[in-house]
Amino acid sequence: SLFDKVSPLQNLKSLEVGDNRFTGTIPTEIALMTALDTLDLKSNIFSGVLPPELFRLKSLITLRVSFNEFEGPLPAEIDNLENLQVLIFEENRKIGGTIPNSFGNLTSLLRLDLGACGLTGTIPEALGNLTKVASLNLFNNYLTGTIPDAIGDMENLVVAIMHYNDLEGVVPPKLCSLREDKLQMLEVDCKREVDCPVNCCTRCAD
Repeated sequence: SLFDKVSPLQNLKSLEVGDNRFTGTIPTEIALMTALDTLDLKSNIFSGVLPPELFRLKSLITLRVSFNEFEGPLPAEIDNLENLQVLIFEENRKIGGTIPNSFGNLTSLLRLDLGACGLTGTIPEALGNLTKVASLNLFNNYLTGTIPDAIGDMENLVVAIMHYNDLEGVVPPKLCSLREDKLQMLEVDCKREVDCPVNCCTRCAD
């Protein structure tokens, strides 16, 4: 497999193999790649559970595994990746489960994409700790409950996409107030269960 060839390369800093048709799983030997700061596996056919060893690579800055067939749940130990700035899981529909509170400890994050991952449960208040995040994508899951007030603490948000879920209630005023600053795109299900104040949401999905 691909990883049989690259896992011995302990000094490799970037592994970008997106848009191929690679298959297989990520082996535990990935723990040997301690210099890796970019891992981009997007748009392949990788499968299986993401191994805990992956989340011991403290040098990782970018982790993109979107459009594959990885299985869940999302790893609680992800907060080991204290330098992570870009985290993209989009379109791995077999992941499922909930969003761990530990995601809120990834305070270096600039982009968080968990769209179309089959996620359930509520949006953790802890995500409000991610004050550097400019792009938050939670669309097309099975998330329930209300949008936490704490999401309004994400003061650098430019894009927040949360439509095609089962959310309810009212978009928090603090989140709406970000539209007066940097927030350019806010998409929720405000034609269905979510009430969005005037001049707040940029798209109301139905």
